[in-house]
Amino acid sequence: MNIGIRTIILIILGLIGTFGMIYNYVYTVPDLVENRYGFPLIYGAHILNTIAGPVDKWRFDPILLVIDVAFWFAVLITASVILNFRRGKPKEAKKTGTNSLIEQK
Repeated sequence: MNIGIRTIILIILGLIGTFGMIYNYVYTVPDLVENRYGFPLIYGAHILNTIAGPVDKWRFDPILLVIDVAFWFAVLITASVILNFRRGKPKEAKKTGTNSLIEQK
C-alpha cells in the first residue's frame, strides 16, 4: 500500500475539519455557563447555568452549521488544488499534422 504525502496531508486536514466541527469548549462568565460547539463559527450552545439558576437549554443555528461545513470543505478543496497543482510547464504534446512531418525531416 503506497500512500503519498498528498494523501496524508488531505487526511490530516479532514481530521482537523472534523475536529473543528465537533469541538466544544466551556464559556463561563459570572452569570452564564455554557458549552459552545463549532470552530470557527459557533453553531450550537448548551446553556447550563444563568444568573436565575440552573437551566438545561440548547441553542442551535443551522445556518451557521452550513457555513461552518462549507468553510471546512473549502479548506479541503483549496488544499487539494494546491497539492495537485503542477509546477513548471506541462509536457508538450507531440505535434501532428503536415508541419510536424516537415520539421522531422
